[in-house]
Amino acid sequence: MNDTLIIGLTLAFISGISVFAFKHKKAFEKIVWKFIGLLFFIYLILSLWSSAVAISFNKLSKYIHKNSLETEKNELPQLPIDQNVITIIFFSFYIYLFALSYLIRVVNNTQE
Repeated sequence: MNDTLIIGLTLAFISGISVFAFKHKKAFEKIVWKFIGLLFFIYLILSLWSSAVAISFNKLSKYIHKNSLETEKNELPQLPIDQNVITIIFFSFYIYLFALSYLIRVVNNTQE
């Protein structure tokens, strides 16, 4: 279920941004860096939250009885997908937005 949702949202994002970029070139050039900054901010918050949960559990694990340590580890709040997958997704979006921004500039220069 989560994989289908993520793939669907990714395809919707890519197609929507592409259509917007080529139909409204000037507006896209103005907002692309703000959008990249927003994506980085979201990625940073998700990474910090995930790291904070892991660090907190490691610090508190010395107070948990050894027999129930594995059970307690399974009860930790986690993101629905792995941190490595999140990193790959966000950096793929960054590369895509940089490439699309460059492509829009090239198309603008050839049309003028």
